[in-house]
Amino acid sequence: MNNSIGMDEETLERILERRSGIRQGTGLSNVDRSLKQMYVQGLQIRSHPDQGTTVAFVVSK
Repeated sequence: MNNSIGMDEETLERILERRSGIRQGTGLSNVDRSLKQMYVQGLQIRSHPDQGTTVAFVVSK
């Protein structure tokens, strides 16, 4: 469980953006990219300021 306050769309896009050679302090972009390579779909992230963030990943049978 995470008790973050959520983030706006611009912040979420910046976190997921892959910048070669620049470390952003988060592994979300790496996890998302790896999941897309292995399972075609990546993380499903919903976030709203002052409401929180939900991250999900669904694996089909």
